[in-house]
Amino acid sequence: MQPDPMQPAPRALGDDESAPDVFVVEFCDEAVKRFREEIASVEERDLVREEQAQLRVVDALVGEFRQSAASRDWTIPERRVRQLAGDAIGLSLEYQHLHDYEPERAMAGAVLECLDGERAREIVAEQERHFAAETERGAHEPGRQGGER
Repeated sequence: MQPDPMQPAPRALGDDESAPDVFVVEFCDEAVKRFREEIASVEERDLVREEQAQLRVVDALVGEFRQSAASRDWTIPERRVRQLAGDAIGLSLEYQHLHDYEPERAMAGAVLECLDGERAREIVAEQERHFAAETERGAHEPGRQGGER
């Protein structure tokens, strides 16, 4: 499908910008739900099947993200979409199997952790800019070398 020339291209969010909260919550929730559907028929925990199911779900979600680009005024790189989906699934498994959370609590914890991680992009970037500015100011002050205090 060719892009609509009348439709402006979505703005690419930088690594220092978080995706919208609603998207992160819905996307991560969907990733975990689909993963659980994929492994629902497995009686005992099977790490190989889990990994294969995770790859299938992540691939499907990346494709859907790409196809729905026209419905958003923003976008993020495919690697970031893959990471977000994979992290949601992986964190859900960690909460459930390593920390003994019930499946629904494990999913909620994973989604919230992904949301926090996405929001942290902006906080970390701001702190890095502040540190760089402080270092730059310190380097230009008399009596200081290299931003030392």
